[in-house]
Amino acid sequence: MSTPTKPFPDPASAHALQDEADIGSGEKTPAQHETDQMIRDIPPLPSPGDNPDDEAEAGRERREHDASLQRDEPADDLDGLDPVPPKG
Repeated sequence: MSTPTKPFPDPASAHALQDEADIGSGEKTPAQHETDQMIRDIPPLPSPGDNPDDEAEAGRERREHDASLQRDEPADDLDGLDPVPPKG
């Protein structure tokens, strides 16, 4: 028993692909145009000077940096220590 084959659709009755870009033409597809528009709609980031909290943040970072330098400095009492530990 053979399976009945469907007739091939008539190309004349097919809808036109006018909305699609030609392959290899470099033309953007409608989806690419939509994506580009969505990217243009993203608001820009605020400039660094616009936020008053930036100065407070910079001050905090500066204090943390200075504190880390103080922690990393060798203490004055290290000079009095014996450089070679005793055996034992």
